[in-house]
Amino acid sequence: MPNYSTKMWDALLGVQRIIADQVKPSGNLYSIKHLDVGPSINPPHFPVVSILPVSELFDAHYTSKLATNKRISIKAHSYHASSRSAIRSSIGIIQQIQDLFEVNGPGFLLPDTNGNPGARFVDIVGLQETEQQLPFNNGYIHTSSVDLLFSSLDTPMAIDPVVSRGSLIDTDTKTMVDSVTTVLKKYNVGQRNLLSSVKSFKDYVLPPAANYPVIFVNLESEQRSHYYTGRDTIERNISINVITKIANKPESLQYNLGLIDYCKNIILANQAFDGKVIEMELDSISYGQVDSQGELLYGSSLSFWVSNTNTLPQK
Repeated sequence: MPNYSTKMWDALLGVQRIIADQVKPSGNLYSIKHLDVGPSINPPHFPVVSILPVSELFDAHYTSKLATNKRISIKAHSYHASSRSAIRSSIGIIQQIQDLFEVNGPGFLLPDTNGNPGARFVDIVGLQETEQQLPFNNGYIHTSSVDLLFSSLDTPMAIDPVVSRGSLIDTDTKTMVDSVTTVLKKYNVGQRNLLSSVKSFKDYVLPPAANYPVIFVNLESEQRSHYYTGRDTIERNISINVITKIANKPESLQYNLGLIDYCKNIILANQAFDGKVIEMELDSISYGQVDSQGELLYGSSLSFWVSNTNTLPQK
């Protein structure tokens, strides 16, 4: 069975290649001046098209594969003196891009960086318009967008674990969150230096004056039940959040995506957490821009569930 294995960064580049084939004098998208992977910041000319990651949802984890649904957003920014012309231009560009993928139809494979088959195209999420136009230089900027869905069977990285499976032990919430942070820190130094560029690791909250890049681990929710006699069954949803600065746009985005991908693979390699976890299940990764005290930042958040049972106190 084909792998169809593609990291999010490779999927973004694959979408860019499909569109770029039509950004030429004889193409349907000849009017596009810039085609960016990542947000378009202060573009010198319009129209501009930006290709951005939205999310990854993990369907299933097989022995050596991770079934993933990737959502990618394409945004067209058009500038014209009249608001009507700006609207017509941005909607027209998005419609042409949507047609590119509809013509190929569900099932076609994005090309990866080596021209090999990558993620499988699944569906289109309908055309969206901005609610409010942006006045700019005696004219208007209008943005329209469309989201694309892709599926892939990804191969996890081969990473040496830093904790063992261990015997099952009772674990409170703080200890569980601290354990995730401790595991990540062990890949910040020495031979396991996948996260060596990270400046700080935090629990629960992003500090107001952070030294980026930052990784902070947070508890999103906790559910308890009494399925087993004398034991408390606990399901905890934990997030690992990677925050990086936007410097040079494509490279900054690639760097952020690389860090969160490392975090995902580190969790897969250490999912028992020395007996603190019976079962771990990856949930999703969400992507977006973060505005912190006037700084424009990239943010990616890996969500996963861990389950354990604790002994109930005896009367």
